[in-house]
Amino acid sequence: MNKQADIQAECIGTLSLYPELFQHSVLKSEYFTKGYAEIYAAMNQCYRKSKTLLTADLTRCKDFNLDLYMNCTETGFSKDTNRFKRIQQVVIDRYKERRIKQLSDDLRANAITLNEYDSEYRKIIDLHTEETSRITADDLIEACKDDKKNIFFHRFRHLGGLMKLKENDFVVVAGVTGGGKSGLALNLLEDLSTDYKCLYFNLEMVQQELLQRLIALKSSLLQDEIAKMDKLSLVIQNKATEAINEFSQREIHIISKSQTLDTIRANIAMNDTKKHMIVIIDHIGLIGTKARNSYERMTEIAKELRKYSLDFNCTIIGICQLNRDATKSNDGPKLSMLRDSGEIEQSASKVVFVWNDDNGYSLVLLKNRSGRTGVINVHYNKGTQRMEEYS
Repeated sequence: MNKQADIQAECIGTLSLYPELFQHSVLKSEYFTKGYAEIYAAMNQCYRKSKTLLTADLTRCKDFNLDLYMNCTETGFSKDTNRFKRIQQVVIDRYKERRIKQLSDDLRANAITLNEYDSEYRKIIDLHTEETSRITADDLIEACKDDKKNIFFHRFRHLGGLMKLKENDFVVVAGVTGGGKSGLALNLLEDLSTDYKCLYFNLEMVQQELLQRLIALKSSLLQDEIAKMDKLSLVIQNKATEAINEFSQREIHIISKSQTLDTIRANIAMNDTKKHMIVIIDHIGLIGTKARNSYERMTEIAKELRKYSLDFNCTIIGICQLNRDATKSNDGPKLSMLRDSGEIEQSASKVVFVWNDDNGYSLVLLKNRSGRTGVINVHYNKGTQRMEEYS
């Protein structure tokens, strides 16, 4: 038997030996796979009727598999209530995984809409969440393993060491139009996609331009060269092809169309897996909401994105465009520059400014819940889109 069948068999076997554990069961037959589902339905029906489980009564139920049931009875061994609750929760979690996969398949096949997917997804996620709210010794031990939750950079090591980026953080990257914030977003995508599944919401650029920028920064070729690659030398074509092949091996999803908070949530939910995911949104000011004014709109966006980073197995990096009037001062970036952008500063766990002045480009970390603040000087080549930290 596979692991999924094993846990279902143990659950049924435990109930067959200790029917009184039905008092603690929140399971439904639909949570089991075929064969086990019919057995659980029969057991639940018999117990609710007579508080006992007689094999003769069970075999009268429709589609009851006696051989499978007898195999299950050999796997039950503990009357411990807490152990049964843990087994029960695993059965529920496996059911959720199957349902979410089926929903994803239906969405890809256009059998359901994105809104229908999101609605059903929420119902599935909310199933018996109270069963997992109590902390265990394993939870406490796991919390002490800090490195497991850190997100590591390959190229931006100084920034990574300063930020101490954690899984499920909500990071805001702020900058003016043309100031390099989208360039940083693409460089972070290139860096983090080495180890993580990445979902990139492209709300501003034509997708062809975005892909050209990615190839350019990876190959160190000029973006203009990428746009006419087939007319250039074989050496340049080979460099671009190497970059293309490397990106094609990674799990990068790019969504290039207008978005609302609901569609962003649905897309994150559809891609949510056990493997941690990096979500980059460029830029958050273009997300559609029903808010009446700019301040309320940005506040709603910031609060919802923070929720998404906690509700799903993802870290969110949101690009925020600054008002040029707020940056006229020559004193450098300040968190007060975000005040016209709703409650972004309060919702974000980290705030990074992409800053360009007479001294060149720098990444200025002004808010950091899990580390220090500071400045990282970088070189940004707009022609190739590549951004590098100074050693």
